[in-house]
Amino acid sequence: MWAKVESGSVVEIITSMKPVTSGSGSDLIQYPKNIFELWSQSDLADIGFYKYLEAGKSDRSDLYINGDPEYTIDGTVVTGTYTPSAVDTLDNLKSKLINNVRVNVKYNFRYHVDDHYAEKYRTGSYTIPDAVEVYTEALTVNFTNYKKAVNEVDNISDLKDISMIWPDIN
Repeated sequence: MWAKVESGSVVEIITSMKPVTSGSGSDLIQYPKNIFELWSQSDLADIGFYKYLEAGKSDRSDLYINGDPEYTIDGTVVTGTYTPSAVDTLDNLKSKLINNVRVNVKYNFRYHVDDHYAEKYRTGSYTIPDAVEVYTEALTVNFTNYKKAVNEVDNISDLKDISMIWPDIN
């Protein structure tokens, strides 16, 4: 990625190669998109295009709002530093995460059980296959463990390390 810098300020973040312009008025020059591949970092910086890096950005939009970055220009590099803030209180986030997973657990359970009943109807069998019983038990145990892990967390940043383990069905 690149940052377009004019008069010491970042005016645009360029996420993919595209034709760009530099200068103003009668000095306006358009460059093809391949300058980002062909030109050196210092040559690009000379016309106002700096390598762009991001720091501190959270990839968990369900837990954090990244907000606007603070830009730092250092040589031929611009760094956008984010200071994420929580989207909600810890207790509300715990409830939302558990409820979101609960919906997926119910879907997975119904999908496999309904699949079993469709097979039962087709074959005339009235027994529950071992694989369905093992899967539903594993799903219940894993969801219970997930809820316990989420509820034991004391700060929002620890929630990002918890995930539901989905069992396989054979």
